[in-house]
Amino acid sequence: AAADGVGADARVVAVAQYFRVGVIAVTTPPVLALVASGASPGAGGPSSPGWAVPHLVSGADQVAGLIALVAVALLGVRAGTRLRLPAPLVLGPMLTAALANLGGAAHGFAPAGLLQDLVFVGIGLEIGLRFDRPSLRHAGRAVGHLAAVTFVTCLACALLAWPLARVTRLSFADAYLATTPGGINAVLPAAVAAHANVTLVSSVQSLRLFGVVVAAPLLLRCVSAMRRTVRVRVPAETGAVRPE
Repeated sequence: AAADGVGADARVVAVAQYFRVGVIAVTTPPVLALVASGASPGAGGPSSPGWAVPHLVSGADQVAGLIALVAVALLGVRAGTRLRLPAPLVLGPMLTAALANLGGAAHGFAPAGLLQDLVFVGIGLEIGLRFDRPSLRHAGRAVGHLAAVTFVTCLACALLAWPLARVTRLSFADAYLATTPGGINAVLPAAVAAHANVTLVSSVQSLRLFGVVVAAPLLLRCVSAMRRTVRVRVPAETGAVRPE
């Protein structure tokens, strides 16, 4: 969504993001098993599988919760578009849901159980259907660079998660998932599957997403201006240089 808003190739961005998701999905279980060996289980205890809960939203009143969910989604999209927010289809509903939840105007409308699974499936389809052979070939030319950057970024996040967990007394799993670079739409399913603190993970990832979509247009304009400046100066400077 952020890529579409700034005119980037969303398919290449998706390849890079989900390459990181794949790395995180493969490396997280052994990392967590290594650091959590001998640790006591979480205070919440084992949770029931989502399929065993017949609810579609988190609240007790399913009808009111579903109505609130639809209302927040529609109002959020409209508000994000009217306010001309970057990535309005993401930030609009996100901010509207946060205000409704914090202000007490609505609660108990978070997707749960089968509806949550369908939402995750929809996210996967929305991304996967963007891929075609030309886009994969184009992204494949940069796969070496993507792999190097991915492993460096994941390592940096793990190193940041360790002191964060010690200072805040969080589990390393929560701190690592909160700081992983996989993207909020992909990290949340991983957090749900790992029975991590989804509220914490979604909050940190949402703050990062908000910072990215707000800063990205400004950064891209700065980079574009720098490139134009270089293109203007290079011909004038190279014209006086004798090639060797």
